[in-house]
Amino acid sequence: MFNKRELATNTQIGFIALTSVIVIGAVVVLLIIGIFGGAVGEMERGVEKEKGEKALSWANLCMEVALNELRNDSGYEGGGDPITGADGSCDILTLEPGGGTITITTEGEVSGHIRRIEVKVKENSNPLNVTSWQEI
Repeated sequence: MFNKRELATNTQIGFIALTSVIVIGAVVVLLIIGIFGGAVGEMERGVEKEKGEKALSWANLCMEVALNELRNDSGYEGGGDPITGADGSCDILTLEPGGGTITITTEGEVSGHIRRIEVKVKENSNPLNVTSWQEI
């Protein structure tokens, strides 16, 4: 039947083939895990960016409210209750006159992400003259 030499050679070939399949399989599994892990991380970064953008939208909302209040009442001093919704909130932090300019700061928050906006408006301008609008 089989002599010892043929049996040893067949066993070695079988061992090499089995080892090759295991190594290649492990490499493929690691590649799949790496690709999947990267995709999950990218999705998480996208969600975080979206929350930051929503927080900025909330800050803009409060700024529009503050500017509207200032437009209707030149003695408006800011403050008041925060505006809240299902996915976030905003607040008018400061309204500081000085040097012919009123500086308004608002803050938006969504799931722990906070964004702030600062707007400068010329004092006693009608209509309101916004000279600066920036995220801080």
